[in-house]
Amino acid sequence: MRKATILLVGDDQSILRSVSANLRRQEYEVVTASDGLHALTLMEETMADLLVLDVTMPGMNGFEVCRRVREWSSVPIIMLSAVLEEQEKVKSLRLGADDYLVKPL
Repeated sequence: MRKATILLVGDDQSILRSVSANLRRQEYEVVTASDGLHALTLMEETMADLLVLDVTMPGMNGFEVCRRVREWSSVPIIMLSAVLEEQEKVKSLRLGADDYLVKPL
């Protein structure tokens, strides 16, 4: 049986390492990306079962990645942010995210 694959995207390496380690202990396959463009490439290559996406990243932010992924995929998307603003959460959900979590986790 194939393990579910989670694509974890963010520019904070300590968070990527910590969350990845926890997910792997739960027997998920974890793939990481530190920017939006790399995330889009990996999403196409891996066809991940879940996309966990930080909102704030250099270059292409999480909102744009979410919008682009939604053009061709219905994969569940969870947005992560250190900002607890209602308008940011609403924007994420309007772009197609399935949930919005506030860091720290």
